[in-house]
Amino acid sequence: MLTGDKIETAICISISAGLKGQYQNLYVIRDVDNNTDLEEKLNQFRELNNTILIIDGISLKLALENNKALFLEISTKAPAVVCCRVSPTQKAQITESIKIFTNKKTLAVGDGGNDVGMI
Repeated sequence: MLTGDKIETAICISISAGLKGQYQNLYVIRDVDNNTDLEEKLNQFRELNNTILIIDGISLKLALENNKALFLEISTKAPAVVCCRVSPTQKAQITESIKIFTNKKTLAVGDGGNDVGMI
């Protein structure tokens, strides 16, 4: 799920939408601004089972710039990923990157003009 909403709102939406199951945990990556910390957190998440990844726009920007392959590998194997506080450009980057990385079709649903690039 890609949203411009803040983390708390995005988590509530993911629960309401059924992306997070009752027995699944959340792993939040927030405000990470250096590669070492981001790589450590992504690798910690990789070791978890039945856990949803929540990542904010600041951390996602770093992931897409410097750890794209690792982020895509980990995120495409997760039960669900919630990217919050993301820009319209980031939405488009993520959608396109997942399409290329997995060689599968992606589905994008938006509710405004800021979602055009993603769609």
